[in-house]
Amino acid sequence: MLLVEPDPILPLLKSLEDALRNELTGQCKRYADELEKKNEELRADDSWQQLAEDERASICNQVGIANAPILTLGTHQDLVAALEKHPLVVWRDRIDALSAHFDSAREQAAKLLKPETQTVDIPRRTLESPEDVDAWVKNVHKELTKAVKKGPVVIR
Repeated sequence: MLLVEPDPILPLLKSLEDALRNELTGQCKRYADELEKKNEELRADDSWQQLAEDERASICNQVGIANAPILTLGTHQDLVAALEKHPLVVWRDRIDALSAHFDSAREQAAKLLKPETQTVDIPRRTLESPEDVDAWVKNVHKELTKAVKKGPVVIR
């Protein structure tokens, strides 16, 4: 069967390559879309707007904010090289990590403008009733009021 013409393996290989191309392209697009969304949020940040362009670029570089890669997937060799450089299994982590990278950028921008700025983590909880909401808001208000007495606060 290995010598049969036409080769029965080629259509299967082509189908697999097409599926891999589609998945890799889809993941890259999801990354690019999330990146653009986070960039829009960052551009709206007051502290970020006050920085010079070179300061913004430096912070982005420091925290690992990178443009979506440009993928070349035309040939079998291109596809293999792209998958080796950007494996499918790491795309979800890359996309999920964008939030942390942009939070860090916002914090660094605030601290660059006002070095005394502190970061406060808001507790995350599952709220099941209006009473839970009231208790959570009261707790967050208390923590933020205490923190802001010491200086500017960036909420994380």
